[in-house]
Amino acid sequence: MAAAVHRDLSDLIPWEENPSIIWIKVFRRTDDLDVDGLRGLNFIFVDKHGKKINARTSYRSRDQFRFSLTEGEWREISRFKITCDNWNRSDYKIANHRYMIMLNNDTKLWPLEPLSDHHFFEFTQFEDVTNGNHDECFSLDLIGTISYMGKLSPHPKTLEERRCILFHLKNERNVELYCIACDNFAEDLNENWKSMNRRNVIAVLGEWRITRSKGK
Repeated sequence: MAAAVHRDLSDLIPWEENPSIIWIKVFRRTDDLDVDGLRGLNFIFVDKHGKKINARTSYRSRDQFRFSLTEGEWREISRFKITCDNWNRSDYKIANHRYMIMLNNDTKLWPLEPLSDHHFFEFTQFEDVTNGNHDECFSLDLIGTISYMGKLSPHPKTLEERRCILFHLKNERNVELYCIACDNFAEDLNENWKSMNRRNVIAVLGEWRITRSKGK
């Protein structure tokens, strides 16, 4: 077997002959369903240059990574697979890498000292959202002042309903975006808002999605 080669995330491709070693920070981790409909894990990895990539594991490998890949930790990872799965499903496109990583039972992990203290947000200009320049398949990061906070909706009475709260985010050029938070995040936002001074509150939104209504 060929010796593994360290690569930055931007250099990963599915058809590389030599296996890769990557040094990453676990930027985000969420529960997800694998191809069999069973409970797996979904990650965003980021390297020291700020390049992000989506990574997933199936139910069979879930326990192997549930405790060893926690948010905020740096890891050296080898023996993983690079796939094009994010080309087929838009909900995989939570990072701007062309490919994604599949972790399996052969994947190896080692602890790593932090390589950067950066927060790794990539803030999108509000104008790129309003004029349609941002690809809606990908999530985005935003920073702005909360200019309006609505009321938290009542507790849902059916499984189809969600508890939500509407708020507006404005940038320094007074471009305003309408935002909706749902479920537990809506409740947390409402409680935090009630405890604040409410003047010039700056919010950072990470990995949010764009939804257009009537073409807007």
